[in-house]
Amino acid sequence: MHSRNSKFLYIIPIVAVLVASTALYILTCPRDLSWAHYSQDSGDLITAAYNLDIPHPTGYPLFTMVGHIFTSLNFGLFSAQPIPWNNPAFKMILFVILTSIANLYLFWRIHCRLQEKLGLAIAGKPIGSIAAAIGSMALGTSYLYWSQSIIAEVYILNLFFVDLTLLLILMLIPDGSPQPKARRWLALGLAAGLGLFHHLSFGLFLPGFLILSISCLKKPNRREAGALIGGVLLSLLPLLYLPIRSLQNPPLDTNNPENWRNFIYLITAVAYRGYIFSYPVSEMVHHFSPFNLSEQFGTPGLLLTCVGIAAGALLRNRTSRAFTAFCLISAGFVLFHVTNYNVADRMVFFLPAFLPMAHLLTLGGTLIFAFLSRQLSRPWNVTRNILIAASVIGAVFWPGAMVQHAYSWGIDVSENQDAKQFGSQAFAYLDENAIIFTHTDGKSFSLIYHRYILFRGIRDDVDIVFVPRIHTPWWWENVAAGHPNVKMSIGYTSDQNAIIADIIRTNINSRPIYTALPILPLPEGYSIIKTGNIFKIISTENYENLIDFYHRMKDDSSENLNMGTIQDGTF
Repeated sequence: MHSRNSKFLYIIPIVAVLVASTALYILTCPRDLSWAHYSQDSGDLITAAYNLDIPHPTGYPLFTMVGHIFTSLNFGLFSAQPIPWNNPAFKMILFVILTSIANLYLFWRIHCRLQEKLGLAIAGKPIGSIAAAIGSMALGTSYLYWSQSIIAEVYILNLFFVDLTLLLILMLIPDGSPQPKARRWLALGLAAGLGLFHHLSFGLFLPGFLILSISCLKKPNRREAGALIGGVLLSLLPLLYLPIRSLQNPPLDTNNPENWRNFIYLITAVAYRGYIFSYPVSEMVHHFSPFNLSEQFGTPGLLLTCVGIAAGALLRNRTSRAFTAFCLISAGFVLFHVTNYNVADRMVFFLPAFLPMAHLLTLGGTLIFAFLSRQLSRPWNVTRNILIAASVIGAVFWPGAMVQHAYSWGIDVSENQDAKQFGSQAFAYLDENAIIFTHTDGKSFSLIYHRYILFRGIRDDVDIVFVPRIHTPWWWENVAAGHPNVKMSIGYTSDQNAIIADIIRTNINSRPIYTALPILPLPEGYSIIKTGNIFKIISTENYENLIDFYHRMKDDSSENLNMGTIQDGTF
């Protein structure tokens, strides 16, 4: 690859993949807050980025700070429909889309580099670039990767750091050229550290990275080891955001990490430890079923993955064997974790396991392309032409089949407005100075998004009480600092029912109180009535008066009575 024309031809395949992927992602992503594709947490993440707050564990400081830059952008004339470029939620989705596109580029770079390390004849040639770009296309159009690339979630950034770390390791493998400078070791430590402190699932790749490094890299000297450690230490800097911002008592201050205990509790996600290994062993096989390669990559992708595993392990090349081992070990650790993780959105945690499988898929495709390239240099024969024709047809029709499959699974959520509609309707029914109890992440974070972004300065009178957190000491600290209008007459207790009862009894005479779901354990003497898409808490005396009023109106044969649905307050 020496001439300018050859360099241009070399990058055309990946440029085409990146442009097509960007268009597909923008066309199919939500235009505002959404619960689609397991994005119930997006309201929390968007609000935290917009206001520089602290979202749910692990706090995601890097995601929050970079997201804040995106939410601060003003697209001016580009804000017209049908794409609301200046909407805060869409700006965060755009951040994730661009991260995904950057990761697809890294994926391509990895396999271009791997071709060189394997000594393949197609390395540095357009056909080698095509092979690597097809792998990027397969990953980018796989349903799970695509779905997480078009919502405001943290998982794509995690894959970005996995691929960045992998590429840096491959760049450090000796190849006869002068030894790489220490700055590459610095970059490796920084990438690995940022990945680990962004999302803990990055740690599941560390055994694979260690095996790949031991197998292929020379032992670093003192200067290189110092640079590696320095990179890891630099990666700690974004974590300083958490205690510094927490000291300012932001509206969202999860875990209140302004002291050492709360800080460690947040970044290590102690709150989620109870979900790990909570399944009986007998159910593990059943939970493994979502790991279906043919559903994600199609039958051609499954076959190429098998080729990649077999050929990668059998090639007499240390890098090939180490790379295959890295992929299989990493996928194994992820699968062991996710099949024992008892959460509602468990499917998205399979995503890191599909990434190494996509690498093996691309390795298999690359080796087939290398074989076909050798066949082209040989005399004409029927077998050669059949193989070449079949490969060309597959390469042409496979991307279209992948896109069609994703659409058939409902990848297009551009019209999805469920989370936006819930929050907007709820605030329309909330009386002035209201308190509302919430239970689920989706509804809670939708209300938070509306309260602190869309209705900021308009509905500051509303206080949101997230029931799953009220038993924690840091929640009480946040209430005292940021929600002084929520009165409580008792001291700290971990009894949720007692806290709920105290908030209702202490505040109901001065403030209207609601609940997002009719499952709130009400104290004796209180009931609820349905008001729009939320429920208002009232005293039993008022509840009985409403029932009596309803029956009297019914006896008078009044029509078109619109008083909402009355429900019993005993649960």
